[in-house]
Amino acid sequence: MNKIPSQKLNSINQQKKSWFYRRFLNNKFTIILINVILFLIAIFLLIQVRGIFNPIRQFILAIFVPVLISGLLFYLLNPIVEFFQKKFHIKKVITIVALFIIIFLILLFLIFYIIPMIVSQVVALGSSIPHYYQIFANWVTNRFDSHMVKGISDNVYQYLGNYFKSSSSQIAHLVQEVLRNLTGILGKIASALVNIVTVPFILFFMLKDGPKLKRSVGNIIPVKYRLGAIKILEDINQQVSLYIRGQLTVAFFVAIIFIIGYTIIGLKYGLLLGILAGIFNVIPFFGSWLSEIPTIIVAFFVSPVMVVKVLIVFIIEWLIESQLISPLVMSASMKMHPVTTLLVLLTAGNLLGLFGVIFGIPIYAVIKIIVSRIFNWYKVHSGAYEEIEGKDVTTHND
Repeated sequence: MNKIPSQKLNSINQQKKSWFYRRFLNNKFTIILINVILFLIAIFLLIQVRGIFNPIRQFILAIFVPVLISGLLFYLLNPIVEFFQKKFHIKKVITIVALFIIIFLILLFLIFYIIPMIVSQVVALGSSIPHYYQIFANWVTNRFDSHMVKGISDNVYQYLGNYFKSSSSQIAHLVQEVLRNLTGILGKIASALVNIVTVPFILFFMLKDGPKLKRSVGNIIPVKYRLGAIKILEDINQQVSLYIRGQLTVAFFVAIIFIIGYTIIGLKYGLLLGILAGIFNVIPFFGSWLSEIPTIIVAFFVSPVMVVKVLIVFIIEWLIESQLISPLVMSASMKMHPVTTLLVLLTAGNLLGLFGVIFGIPIYAVIKIIVSRIFNWYKVHSGAYEEIEGKDVTTHND
């Protein structure tokens, strides 16, 4: 018997393959689609049995806050540790201990000097709210001269007065509620104390053993994918560190500028409002504008001239921040179009609340880096983006 040549046999086998095999089973898009469907099915099944993951969830929630705070402080302090080690050849442990002592002294200053001033201003502002409301109600009544408006203002003022000047029965009820929930309150206090004690330990070892941690993570990754994965982690670390360090630094200087400005113009609660401005400034895009809402309200009840002074302080702060501080601090940080920033904040805020508003931008940066790397890998290995030689795919001749 004559044997059929191998090339002819392969040709016959190819002809025997059905259109279903050629169009679906041997199609890269179909394979990707099947993998996506299998991935979604796996997620659905995990959601159905999510109860078995409750211990893991509780563990993650327990360590989340101290790890998050330690990470933020790590991004702020690690450049200082690296600078003294490389520039002056000072051991990391010595620099870390010195930084911890400085932070401890700053905390003592805040606890015994700044925080009592903030508390007193908060109490004063809270006790002044009924008075401010009465001024506003009188202004509205004088403008509109309506009995209905006056009646509403009297009722609201009475409610606010009763709320801020609690009767003895309300205080007794509050004490009973506190005693009833004493176990939960003590648990929250104990959890906060554990977090306070845990953060310095986590932060110390993050600053001391940062490079070792990087090598340990690299050793877990398979050798085939190690270089690419490490490059992704380095890009993520660089982007997140630049953003967090920049945002916190800018927020600090914004708070200082506002505190100085409000003190100069003689605005009440200037320290409190300046610190609030710095905290709001952590929120990208909207922070500076949101911080001015309570300040303008307080200035409104002082005088129209104070409102103008507050606006002048805001303009000066905006010029210093936009023209000096942000270009110096955020120049190497991620560049995003305002529309992209707005969409990210809206999406992250709806999904994660306040946490999403604050950390939505770095989360977006992490996702962008990972997706970009995957897409670049797909472009190289899929062949779908290779140009065809001798053929212009952008034009068609009739």
